[in-house]
Amino acid sequence: MKRLFYGLLILIIAGCGQNNTRSNKNEETKFSWDFSKPKKLIYSYSQIINNETKMSRDEPTDKAYMNAIGNLNVKIKDNNLADLSLTNIEIKSVDFDKDGNPQDTMIQKAPPQVIQDMEPDGSFSDSNIDIMFKILFPLPSKDLKEGEKDKVAMQTPFNANGSRLYVKGFNTIEFSGYKTINDRECVVLNGIIDISEMDVPEEIKEIIRIRQLEKLPTILI
Repeated sequence: MKRLFYGLLILIIAGCGQNNTRSNKNEETKFSWDFSKPKKLIYSYSQIINNETKMSRDEPTDKAYMNAIGNLNVKIKDNNLADLSLTNIEIKSVDFDKDGNPQDTMIQKAPPQVIQDMEPDGSFSDSNIDIMFKILFPLPSKDLKEGEKDKVAMQTPFNANGSRLYVKGFNTIEFSGYKTINDRECVVLNGIIDISEMDVPEEIKEIIRIRQLEKLPTILI
């Protein structure tokens, strides 16, 4: 059974200022983050979520909106690893009534969230790392020529009335070319994450009706 869990469009401009020279369009490029020198990078971070949930056929649809803004930090350490963190996050959330009119608005600060030891290839030693951090800095899993794409398999857990299910899909990453930012040549990767395949067991199929749309950040270096 297909259920649209969320769609993501994420733009990453990577590899700015590295020593690699620009390859010919017909040559393959291997991608990795340059963690050779300790430093800290700070990005503007934003996340927008429009959520619709319907837990049974006869219940009205619950709708909510959330907007989060703050900083995404990459702290490169002297062991060729990096720590990622979200800081100064302010969250505005709005609940809607059954007619779609906003009824409750709340603004709050979120505590810092840190995850340690990202590898230069974008992977983590802990397979249970929060999926949020896995999708913020994805890299192709193979060498690509300019204009080529790589489909990276992904899945995320989902709590359905107390049952732990997994929604599966792909991050389709395209090597789009190069862009010069502040006199530094950068690689441009465009990624579309579609995690929309969920097999609902027969035991709970009749009580679950879920439709969630999520738009995650656009990240620019």
